[in-house]
Amino acid sequence: RRTPDKLLLNCFSGCRPEMIVAAVELDMRALFLDGARPSVRPQAERLTLAAFAAAKYLPVAFLADAGVVEQPWGLRITYRTHDGSPAPRQRKRTALAAKDGSTWDGPPGGAVLPYGLWRLDDALELGSVLLVEGETDALTAWFHNRPCLGIPGADMVKILAADTVTGIERLYVVQEPDRGGTTFIANVRQRLREIGWPGAA
Repeated sequence: RRTPDKLLLNCFSGCRPEMIVAAVELDMRALFLDGARPSVRPQAERLTLAAFAAAKYLPVAFLADAGVVEQPWGLRITYRTHDGSPAPRQRKRTALAAKDGSTWDGPPGGAVLPYGLWRLDDALELGSVLLVEGETDALTAWFHNRPCLGIPGADMVKILAADTVTGIERLYVVQEPDRGGTTFIANVRQRLREIGWPGAA
């Protein structure tokens, strides 16, 4: 709704206005017309499952089924081992963009695993898997019924073990359009050499 000096937003799913404008890559200043500025800076809001779903264009129910759990401090993205049991460390997300609020829960010495190990049977059956940087891309691929494995950061490729990709003939490595994407591709290439993976990437 438009008033004389600003645009007003309302989400019937409970998203805060800050989350709505962030989802379309704007900020709160875009709502104020004729150069007006908000007199009070919006207070940072807790990241909710509804806001995350809206920003990532994924259904809330799908994310919940995939193990994205709303907590008092934000979201927990559940990591599991090959057999489906909880991984030693879990991802904590407090912002829509991982770089703005993402940490690890669990023992500091605990192993960080690739995201999606418990879903690799689909990749083995198909003979191929997407390899992406981060959980959101993996979730998006799963929503579209594509086997996918997520590495939680461009510099964390060493967590990819030989037995993780054994039996998979082809990897489709997705490069994001930034410096991290270039780093990710180079690190994956090096890691596949180190583990002696015989397939095609």
